[in-house]
Amino acid sequence: MIGTVIIGIWSFQLERIAASFPVIMAMQFNTALCLVLLGIAFILSVFRHMAAVYVLSATTAVVAGSTLYQYTSGTTIGIDTLFIDPFVAVGASAPGRMAPNTATCFLLTAAGISIPRINFANYARLALGFAVVGIAAIALLGYAIHLDRAHDWVGSARMSPHTSFGFLFLGAGLIYLGAERGRGHFKLLASSVAVVAYLAVLIITYLEFRAQEMRLNPQSGAGTGSEMLQTLSSLILVSGALYLALTGYAFWYSRRYRRSLSDLATSEALLAAVIDNAVDGIISIDSKGGILTVNQACEAMFGYRRDEMVGQNIKMIMPKQYSEDHDTYLDNYHRTGHAKIIGIGRELQAMRKDGTVFPIDLAVARIALADRAIYSGIVRDITVRKQSEAELLEANAELEEFAYRTSHDLRSPIASSLGLVRIARELLHNGDNKMLGTTLTRLESNFERLEMLIQNIISVTRSRLLVEEVAQISVRTVVIETLDQLSHLNGFSDMQIQVDIDPGLRITSKPVKFQMIIGNLLSNAIKYRDEAEPASSLNISATRQNGSVRVTFTDNGLGIPPDARPMLFQMFKRFHPDKAFGSGLGLYILKKSAEALGGSVTFAPQQKGSCFVIELPEGVIDADPDNIDR
Repeated sequence: MIGTVIIGIWSFQLERIAASFPVIMAMQFNTALCLVLLGIAFILSVFRHMAAVYVLSATTAVVAGSTLYQYTSGTTIGIDTLFIDPFVAVGASAPGRMAPNTATCFLLTAAGISIPRINFANYARLALGFAVVGIAAIALLGYAIHLDRAHDWVGSARMSPHTSFGFLFLGAGLIYLGAERGRGHFKLLASSVAVVAYLAVLIITYLEFRAQEMRLNPQSGAGTGSEMLQTLSSLILVSGALYLALTGYAFWYSRRYRRSLSDLATSEALLAAVIDNAVDGIISIDSKGGILTVNQACEAMFGYRRDEMVGQNIKMIMPKQYSEDHDTYLDNYHRTGHAKIIGIGRELQAMRKDGTVFPIDLAVARIALADRAIYSGIVRDITVRKQSEAELLEANAELEEFAYRTSHDLRSPIASSLGLVRIARELLHNGDNKMLGTTLTRLESNFERLEMLIQNIISVTRSRLLVEEVAQISVRTVVIETLDQLSHLNGFSDMQIQVDIDPGLRITSKPVKFQMIIGNLLSNAIKYRDEAEPASSLNISATRQNGSVRVTFTDNGLGIPPDARPMLFQMFKRFHPDKAFGSGLGLYILKKSAEALGGSVTFAPQQKGSCFVIELPEGVIDADPDNIDR
């Protein structure tokens, strides 16, 4: 744009402009033409039209090189007036001739644009751009302080101010390309150019003063002269040295500061990554309880987004019984230093966004900063642990009860049998065969009870520990086969049994455990039928519902007494001991077997009889990874 305007003025010979603003005509036609050629070359290089870039750069280099040849050889080869016959001569040693520093900048810029864009060439492009900007900056500083030698290298030939601005743009373009490709620091390069330009102007000023001193005192030599000029020269040298030292210190300090910032950023990023990826929740609060930071685990644990928590009081995640006392606790700690949680840790309860209260382990630490203290808390959701502890306590209680009741129930028939054996021996010795037969019958009954108890104990163990593969099970087939196996039981022939199950209904489950469930319910319905009923009935049905299979057993038997229903599925609980002998483990085995298959068993009271509902998943339930075979 600068070059095009000047070419127009020269082409139309606008003498009024030349007379009113002679400084504009200090840019010669060849200078304006080369600026336009290099500007176009820059634009074409962006679009990778390198052939045209090389042609334009070469043309510029020929014009600039020919001009420098004229200065060095003292001859004229006609390049100055080749394209136009100048109508004025401002700031030129010959009509139309560009200044030597201008020609030098054109050569440097043309070379910089033409360098291929490869890594090792970036440094060369940086150096060329640095030189071009430095020469242009020196010229502009010379205009600012009226120092002719800064822009007049050979006396009468000067680089015009607008030419200097053009080279600032071209040189900055070279520096930007080199810095971007070579990952340099553009601001650092710009400040370095300014430093070099300033030092160069100081040196030129010093030389100018020395030359002026020699002109004022030609007889005294270099060592004498005006005291004022000596003082000015000394001030220039001292200010230059101070400026250079301060610039060097600023450069060193800036690099050190950048390294510190980089190390700090790396440390912060590392710490943030560690905290954000921690399994436990990490929260920091101020002395008033305001939340400062939370990590991702807190978002998952409490159900809040991070921006919903930061800035709010920590009481938002506390149940009411804790939140009411939290501020008082903090005030007491600040006043007395007595801690109940800080530095100690304890089990508490927290509250999720949806209002759910759950148990946590909380460890709080006080962090003293330069101007304040903050508190950092590590929060661990211990819901699973508490559930496991409760299950373990329940299992231990069941084990203790099982061991006690089993030993008691085993001992009773054994002790009775031993007494009957002694009686039988005496009867045999006395020859009382009639009483001996009765005694042996009682002895046989004791052993049958003992065998039944042992079988139930085996069933309990089997339901817990049995390892088996899943398979496709026909629900109706298992029910029919189990009925056939129980057909020998007393009263079976008196039962009216209806099986209302689709033959195509199948589930994927463990066959033995499923058969134990069906067998238990069927045998109970037969054993605990109501003999007072004209007809004992049992209806068995099965339906699909939401990915589960519900098997329902409904009878009109004796049922479960209301006061005994809370203990329905506990061990060693018998509800009709006078009706049939049993260990009281049947319904307990039933419940544990259903839970082992990922299902449940429920009892629905009836006006007459009982209704048990077994609900099992239709497909495979993922196993517990810690107990994959159970």
